[in-house]
Amino acid sequence: MVNHLESDMWSREDTKEWLIQIENRLEDFEYYLKQTTEWCEVHGIFNDAAVFMCCVMTLVWVSYQRNERLSKKEVFELLGFDQNSFNNDEYELGEEFQHLDHESLLYRVVRNFHQEE
Repeated sequence: MVNHLESDMWSREDTKEWLIQIENRLEDFEYYLKQTTEWCEVHGIFNDAAVFMCCVMTLVWVSYQRNERLSKKEVFELLGFDQNSFNNDEYELGEEFQHLDHESLLYRVVRNFHQEE
C-alpha cells in the first residue's frame, strides 16, 4: 500500500532536480545573451534600443524553446534592471517568431526595429 502523503511530498531529490533545471535555464540565458551581443557587434548594431530589444526577444525565445514561462519582471532582472518596477505579466513569443532559429530571430527584430524608426 502506497502512502499518498509520502508520495506527494517534495523530496531532497526533487529539490536537486529543480536546482539543476534552474542552473540550466540560467546557463541557456547567459549563452544566448552572449551570442546576441556578439551578433549585434558583428552586424554593426550599436543602437542601444535595438540591442536591448534583441536581448529581450532572445530571452523570450529561449524560454519558448525550453517550453517555459517568462515574466517581464524576470526579463528585466536578467538584464540587470530593478525588477520591482515591472509586473509579473508573462511574455509570449508571437507565432511569426516561433519557427525561427536564433540568428533569424535577431535579423527579424533588427529589421522590425529599423522599420519603426
